[in-house]
Amino acid sequence: MAVCRFGRAIAWIASIMLCASAGLAADRPFLDVTQTVKEIVGACAIESMDKLEKALSSKLEEFLGHSIELKAAKSVALTELFAQLPTDVHDTLERDKDPRARQLFFSVYFKCIRDQTSLKLKSLNIPLE
Repeated sequence: MAVCRFGRAIAWIASIMLCASAGLAADRPFLDVTQTVKEIVGACAIESMDKLEKALSSKLEEFLGHSIELKAAKSVALTELFAQLPTDVHDTLERDKDPRARQLFFSVYFKCIRDQTSLKLKSLNIPLE
């Protein structure tokens, strides 16, 4: 009988601790920014763009870290981030001198990155304004 009460007491304490830790986790969403950036860039992966992906990853980590810290994200800041990236790094585009083709390519690529970033921020209840 005493063993049964002891077991119930341990189960009760464990459930209280789990509920308390879940409540704390809800107050502070945890996000591994580096891993998240890898997932975002990987979701929009394009061959032979290592130089662009490194620059994008670095700037995107800063953007996400700052957004999480402030619990707010500005769409304008994300657009400015894209404007700072090298857009002459893709082999196909280096051979293609048509500026419209280059513009279309990066427009689609950066839209994909923006959409993936927005989804990650939304999961943390941080809207991209």
